[in-house]
Amino acid sequence: MFFYILIAILSLVVLITVHELGHFLMAKKFGVPVEEFGIGLPPRIFGFQFGQTLYSLNWLPFGAFVKIPALEGEDAERDERLPIYKRVLIFSGGVIATWIAAFLILTTIAGVWGLPFAASDDQPGQIQIMGVNPDSPAEEMGIKMGDIVAGGQINDQQFDFDQVDQMIDFLGSHRGQEVTLVIQRGTDQFNIDLAIDSDPEKEVLGVMIGSVVRQHYFWYQAPWAGLKATVSQTIAIPVVTVDVFNRLIQGENVPGARLVGPIGIVQIAGQQAAAGWDRLLMLVATIAIYLTIFNIIPLPALDGGRILFLIIEKVRGRAPSRMIENRINNVFFLLLIGLLIFVSIKDIFYLFS
Repeated sequence: MFFYILIAILSLVVLITVHELGHFLMAKKFGVPVEEFGIGLPPRIFGFQFGQTLYSLNWLPFGAFVKIPALEGEDAERDERLPIYKRVLIFSGGVIATWIAAFLILTTIAGVWGLPFAASDDQPGQIQIMGVNPDSPAEEMGIKMGDIVAGGQINDQQFDFDQVDQMIDFLGSHRGQEVTLVIQRGTDQFNIDLAIDSDPEKEVLGVMIGSVVRQHYFWYQAPWAGLKATVSQTIAIPVVTVDVFNRLIQGENVPGARLVGPIGIVQIAGQQAAAGWDRLLMLVATIAIYLTIFNIIPLPALDGGRILFLIIEKVRGRAPSRMIENRINNVFFLLLIGLLIFVSIKDIFYLFS
């Protein structure tokens, strides 16, 4: 698992590096000087100068950064003569890069492993765990998100599951008894014994499940399939996220729904890496789309907030006060850091609970 966690950390670092690379390449395209492009956060391990840019590798494995003084430096360093559309494109470079990364990853999955889709009601598929409730029977037994429930056993009688209703009927018809579930995780298959509570009001497993089928594509079909999947995810993720938040606010129980930070993401990514490269890549593609959507939100300290200030500058005909802009960005940056620390502490408690 330590190896898989290292892979997960590396995957996230690469993803954030791709985001910063988008800003870097856009700046280079328009001839805007880049002071430094760094992988990881300081203190610095080493760096080398090439042209106008210092390329550095740093000790803290928390992403990457790019320094563009003409856009974000001190007042004397900023280049107000740079057309606003070019500045907008430079700030947009990160979200464009992560979105393209998601497209390339999903294209690879489509051509190599096949893309997962929700099966229709009468279509056979794999019964997959989509979410696990905290402190649920499933969590206590070690069932994880992404596991496949291949079937069940009771009294030497074996059942195969290829539709959600089959699994629900099997569990519901054996309340008060001990059954065995056949779990597939990556290339491993193992059994889990489950004593089902006889009380119909109590949850049997505490999971969210779905029937999934995989669609494989030839190499020439994969890019189009990857593009459609990326667009579909880009539309679906905000809708699902808003729906989940609404349900949580209303006090509903949403299996597997919890706010996670970098620690939680690494934990989940490590589990997905252990289940197979396709699972890890699918998660990384989803995170890339989340980063794209989150960073384009017009909040100060985010790329979308920077673009918002540029739109205000275009409408007013002059830039907002740099002092006010910096203060607003600093306040929101501190709020984001505070939220990150809070969520990370929750992740740590969740890990050791």
